[in-house]
Amino acid sequence: VACHVRGPLRVPETRPPPDLGILQRYAPGVLVFGAEYCGPCKVFCKRLKGLDLEEGKHWHYVDAEDFSPNGGAELLDVVGIPFAPLPLLAVLNSKGERSLLRAGQELLQAGNTELRSWFDGSYSTPEKTRPAVCYWHPVRDART
Repeated sequence: VACHVRGPLRVPETRPPPDLGILQRYAPGVLVFGAEYCGPCKVFCKRLKGLDLEEGKHWHYVDAEDFSPNGGAELLDVVGIPFAPLPLLAVLNSKGERSLLRAGQELLQAGNTELRSWFDGSYSTPEKTRPAVCYWHPVRDART
């Protein structure tokens, strides 16, 4: 069966594009994305509290499973990594731009000194100079 493509496939947008200004209300600040089902997220939040980093004062918890308008899923999309592993920590500068992003194992393995530096803005490696991290893991074919 032959198939001819007559033009580019256009998939209709089912929702409006995210509002990039929604991060402004958290700037400057730290967002911690998690989910109710995520055990490591709960452990990470408890660790922050153990370091005297209070939720609402030093950081804001964002439910990544909140699909309401301007909810956590939309915030995660605006931060730039909609399918990142949880927990995810994003540091926003005064303009509401992402200046640091850590997720999954990389975040969970951070030492206390490094972790504290992200909250006071004294981290030494700007996000723009770090190599990109790929969170996708290839599926191996059992036949190879």
